[in-house]
Amino acid sequence: MNKIEMEAILAEIDVNAPIPTDEHKKQYYFIKKMQDVLQAEEQKLGHKVSACINTFGCQMNARDSEKLIGI
Repeated sequence: MNKIEMEAILAEIDVNAPIPTDEHKKQYYFIKKMQDVLQAEEQKLGHKVSACINTFGCQMNARDSEKLIGI
Protein backbone atom coordinates (compact mmCIF):
# COMPACT_ATOMS: atom_id res chain seq x y z
CA MET A 1 0.00 0.00 0.00
CA ASN A 2 1.37 3.39 -0.89
CA LYS A 3 1.13 6.58 1.12
CA ILE A 4 -1.79 7.98 -0.91
CA GLU A 5 -3.88 4.85 -0.35
CA MET A 6 -3.14 4.89 3.38
CA GLU A 7 -4.04 8.58 3.66
CA ALA A 8 -7.36 7.87 1.92
CA ILE A 9 -8.17 5.10 4.40
CA LEU A 10 -7.16 7.24 7.39
CA ALA A 11 -9.27 10.16 6.14
CA GLU A 12 -12.39 8.00 6.47
CA ILE A 13 -11.74 7.03 10.09
CA ASP A 14 -13.57 8.79 12.91
CA VAL A 15 -11.54 8.52 16.12
CA ASN A 16 -14.57 9.64 18.11
CA ALA A 17 -16.50 6.55 17.01
CA PRO A 18 -16.29 3.27 18.91
CA ILE A 19 -13.16 1.17 18.27
CA PRO A 20 -13.78 -1.10 15.24
CA THR A 21 -13.93 -4.85 15.80
CA ASP A 22 -12.33 -5.73 12.44
CA GLU A 23 -8.57 -6.12 13.08
CA HIS A 24 -7.43 -4.14 10.02
CA LYS A 25 -9.83 -1.30 10.70
CA LYS A 26 -8.78 -1.35 14.35
CA GLN A 27 -5.12 -0.89 13.37
CA TYR A 28 -5.96 2.06 11.14
CA TYR A 29 -8.12 3.50 13.91
CA PHE A 30 -5.19 3.52 16.31
CA ILE A 31 -2.81 4.85 13.64
CA LYS A 32 -5.18 7.78 13.07
CA LYS A 33 -5.61 8.34 16.79
CA MET A 34 -1.83 8.38 17.31
CA GLN A 35 -1.37 10.81 14.43
CA ASP A 36 -3.81 13.17 16.14
CA VAL A 37 -1.94 12.85 19.46
CA LEU A 38 1.41 13.53 17.77
CA GLN A 39 0.02 16.52 15.91
CA ALA A 40 -1.22 18.04 19.17
CA GLU A 41 2.16 17.40 20.82
CA GLU A 42 4.00 19.02 17.90
CA GLN A 43 1.80 22.10 18.16
CA LYS A 44 2.47 22.28 21.90
CA LEU A 45 6.26 21.93 21.46
CA GLY A 46 6.50 24.10 18.36
CA HIS A 47 8.47 21.53 16.36
CA LYS A 48 8.14 18.00 14.93
CA VAL A 49 8.69 15.09 17.27
CA SER A 50 11.03 12.25 16.34
CA ALA A 51 11.64 8.69 17.42
CA CYS A 52 14.32 6.05 17.26
CA ILE A 53 13.28 2.43 16.74
CA ASN A 54 15.73 -0.43 17.29
CA THR A 55 14.49 -3.77 15.97
CA PHE A 56 15.56 -7.08 17.48
CA GLY A 57 14.46 -10.48 16.31
CA CYS A 58 12.55 -11.86 13.38
CA GLN A 59 11.03 -10.46 10.20
CA MET A 60 7.70 -9.92 11.97
CA ASN A 61 9.44 -7.57 14.39
CA ALA A 62 11.00 -5.76 11.44
CA ARG A 63 7.56 -5.38 9.84
CA ASP A 64 6.11 -4.03 13.08
CA SER A 65 8.98 -1.53 13.23
CA GLU A 66 8.18 -0.40 9.69
CA LYS A 67 4.55 0.17 10.71
CA LEU A 68 5.67 2.29 13.67
CA ILE A 69 7.98 4.33 11.48
CA GLY A 70 5.08 4.91 9.08
CA ILE A 71 2.93 6.30 11.87
